[in-house]
Amino acid sequence: EDVAARRIFPAARDTIATLAPMNGAGWDDPRFFSDGRRLLLLRNETFEDGTSARDLWIWDRETKGVRRVTRNAAIRSADPFPDGDKAAGIRCRAGSCDVVTAELDRGDAGELKVLAAGSFEANYAGVRVSPDGKSIATARQQEGRWQIVTIDASTGAVRVVSLNDGVS
Repeated sequence: EDVAARRIFPAARDTIATLAPMNGAGWDDPRFFSDGRRLLLLRNETFEDGTSARDLWIWDRETKGVRRVTRNAAIRSADPFPDGDKAAGIRCRAGSCDVVTAELDRGDAGELKVLAAGSFEANYAGVRVSPDGKSIATARQQEGRWQIVTIDASTGAVRVVSLNDGVS
């Protein structure tokens, strides 16, 4: 005469692929490429002098290969462009955070191009590339408040898209 038992949690998912830590360090902030096969990853590396920096890596789930894109780049977050040739990212050094792009097909030298330079007065956080790859959405802290801005991916022109209501 009791109520029938029912599942309250979702069923376990099947594992498609697993990327194990490398040299004791795990992988952060995965972002799928548009092909659904590759992932852009961040990984923190500690150097002999005790400093550390996060770099971009690409993992191909089908081939199980992992390839380093940058060295000592200090990337906080990243998102691949739809064509998969480059990625947008936030690079933080010496107290300021810039919006940068990284070429993904140049071995492990990953040259960074600054699109929007950060400063002590204006810093950026988080990036997402638009589906057409023409702009990048990010948050900018300026004059003590946060704003939502877009950055033209080819010119670096910054446009504020949040309301000018004085609210952070």
